[in-house]
Amino acid sequence: MADDYDGLRPGEILMDASVAEFVTTLGLGVAEAQRALDVNSVEQLDAFIAPIEGLGGRTLLEMGLQPAFYHFQHADVSCSLQLSLKVGKEFGLDFGIEGSFRDGETSQERRDRAETERASGTRVASRSRSAEVEIKATTVGALSVNGRSFDLAGDDPLGRIHSLAEALREGGSVDTVIPSAERTPVNPTTDADPEKVVVSPNAVSFVGAGHARGFIRISSRPSAAVEYVLNDETTLTVPRSASKEAHAVALSEAIDAAEGFESGVLIPGQPPYLLAAAFEHNKAELKADVGRYRNFRMLQILADLLKETGEEVTVCGAADRSGEPSRNDPLSLSRAEAVERYLIDAGVPAGQLSSRGLGEDIWADADDGERNPDHRIVFLEFRSGALYVLVRALGAAALENVAPDKLGGAAGNGWVHLYRPVDLAGLAGTVTIKGVGFPLEGGAAAGHAANSPEAFAANLAGAVNADGDLGVLASPQGHVVTLMNRGDRFRLQLVTSSTEDVRLSGRSDVTVTEQFSRSRTERETESRSGNRAVAVGASLGVDYRRRFDMDVTGNSAVSARLVSVPAPPEFLETMRTFLSEDRED
Repeated sequence: MADDYDGLRPGEILMDASVAEFVTTLGLGVAEAQRALDVNSVEQLDAFIAPIEGLGGRTLLEMGLQPAFYHFQHADVSCSLQLSLKVGKEFGLDFGIEGSFRDGETSQERRDRAETERASGTRVASRSRSAEVEIKATTVGALSVNGRSFDLAGDDPLGRIHSLAEALREGGSVDTVIPSAERTPVNPTTDADPEKVVVSPNAVSFVGAGHARGFIRISSRPSAAVEYVLNDETTLTVPRSASKEAHAVALSEAIDAAEGFESGVLIPGQPPYLLAAAFEHNKAELKADVGRYRNFRMLQILADLLKETGEEVTVCGAADRSGEPSRNDPLSLSRAEAVERYLIDAGVPAGQLSSRGLGEDIWADADDGERNPDHRIVFLEFRSGALYVLVRALGAAALENVAPDKLGGAAGNGWVHLYRPVDLAGLAGTVTIKGVGFPLEGGAAAGHAANSPEAFAANLAGAVNADGDLGVLASPQGHVVTLMNRGDRFRLQLVTSSTEDVRLSGRSDVTVTEQFSRSRTERETESRSGNRAVAVGASLGVDYRRRFDMDVTGNSAVSARLVSVPAPPEFLETMRTFLSEDRED
């Protein structure tokens, strides 16, 4: 390692701490020990061939004793390290005038700080620890945390996972539970109206709404005022604006001021609170409603837009500013992935979507609280850079004969998608899964009104789960039924900030793949000594101190087996011959 770290960046210092150097040192230590054993074996020969007066001048070798030789049969070397480095500088200037002055000072200061922490997982500037659990979709087993059992209970696999996650958070030892699913395609089919029932590799989606709605695209800044027609009675004139963002906001404000309509703006890079999905604190499970957010309803609207326009988007997840980055970063990504899966299940082609987690960085300049519910959201960034204004007709209002009309896929600013109210009453047809047909049922179910998309989804999920021979499990999520094969699995990432030991175990297809286990020790030592004497009329004292504290800690181990072997027969025979010749002389 370098002798002088002055001026180096932290990353350069860490790169200089070579693990290979430590392993080499341990290996050479074993070699040095073997050399010392060999030297010792040679040096003991004098004692075996020297005549002993009390034995009549006989040697130990002649008495039948033989020298033993030792060597390492094998050695295992392992090393892990953690580097802690602190460099400090101090400069002082003292000036004084004295007739005579003598000062002798010797000081020493030592400060030790030792900290031991049991932890696991990856640590990113935090003390949070993580573990991972794998759970088979069919299991109704249990996960044990420090001896306390948490059972998986529920009628469907996703419901069981969400219930387990909730119980673990309330158990006290685990702060955050981030679920994800590993699904293989089920590939359902249907003969129902494709505008009302949409199938994807792992889902069946029922499309229905009680209000007309549509999207206006703003892809560029208009060079003049634009007239937007909502219906034969409502025309809005939006003046020229300084930017397309300002034009979209002005259009939205004009729509909100018109009777019978409301709107929202989706601007890339600016989280829209209306056009977003929200999550509960410290959770990544997608639920129908969270506060004022209607997640499933809004995601159905966005899925319709994406399927109609073919727009490619990045699904962006965010977390509030409570907790630590090591928790918020994967939490925000998991939220984005949950929304991405839901959009795919609602019929959006997977190639139009990607996801990323923003953590809490997006709120770095915000001053509206650490646990702001508007920060726990997922929103869309359109890669084309276009802006979208969502228009919703209320009551008896209608969206018809709209302009500018871009509904056929034409470029430019204007209406690109209209969605009419859909009544699912009388919806007929069959969903076929692995050769088994399930007739569509719209009766009231799970608290949902009859003929609602949610009721159709709940009924289909119940029928699929009741077929024990099908090999497929279903979970209703709003108007979408997600499908998993019986061999599919869930993964749970568990995060804790507790300093206590947290041990996990599972049963019945609940497997702990990573435990909370790692130890870390840190020590900081500072020492200083000095001596100064001045005996002149005027004195100038310059004090320059540089403190360099470096501590490399970790776990290193050498496992070696020491074996004693008899002296080589040729050696013993040579020594006996030598002793015989010496006696004859």
